[in-house]
Amino acid sequence: GITHGSNTENNETWGSVNFEVAKDACGAGFVPSLADLQSLYDTWPGGAMNTQQGWPLDGKNYQDSTADLSRTSENRYVKSINLRDGGIGSLLWDEKLYFVCLQNAHPVATQITLTSPQYNDSDGFAKAKVGETIPVTITTLDAQGQPVADPPGIFTRGESSGRPRRAGSR
Repeated sequence: GITHGSNTENNETWGSVNFEVAKDACGAGFVPSLADLQSLYDTWPGGAMNTQQGWPLDGKNYQDSTADLSRTSENRYVKSINLRDGGIGSLLWDEKLYFVCLQNAHPVATQITLTSPQYNDSDGFAKAKVGETIPVTITTLDAQGQPVADPPGIFTRGESSGRPRRAGSR
């Protein structure tokens, strides 16, 4: 079973789920991205999803698969869209929102590769001086080896290791 909430609009009760449950309810790759829902709004603007398609629009935004990386990484935030006015919100991942599933799944990234021009094969790591950055390219592929654009994910930097102090050095 799916743990969900509900909201009543026009004497109808509509289900709502949080970010994690939407993936379980829809299945891998079937949760729409923010761009998918923006395209839906562009096709049916200004509340037309309600007046012409009957979707609830007043109680909650719609859940999507797009993380909001502009917010703190200590709490997970996701973007959502109001299909009445096209407004985009940023809410904690456990907020229960309306949801829909895609008819055709987006490709799911199953392979992730990180590369850097500063990576040294013989050392097994990249080197940088204090204050310098190490550029990294992240490549994501599906099970068939095809590129997957914009998969959700959060990467964090691990602790760096300094050189050991030598006797007589300061």
